[in-house]
Amino acid sequence: MPAWKLWLHGLIAAAVVGAATGASSVMGSLAIGDGLTHGLKVAGATGLIAGLAAALLYLKQSPVPAGWDGIDRRNGTNGPTNTSATPKP
Repeated sequence: MPAWKLWLHGLIAAAVVGAATGASSVMGSLAIGDGLTHGLKVAGATGLIAGLAAALLYLKQSPVPAGWDGIDRRNGTNGPTNTSATPKP
């Protein structure tokens, strides 16, 4: 699997786990709050903020991998190049 696919998978997983954690932390307060509609709005907002924070922390830990777009920046060509030396006869 290419490095950028693993990176993207990790980014999405971090956002989903953060959103689920943020939303579930508010669900316990639904019984105490001002009603179901208000509680769900608060849970959604908290989940969105927690998911965004988790995704940003993942980006800090694992920046975008080099070469994710398929361009080899060393020589300006698309794709990897063969840098191995050819044996002389």
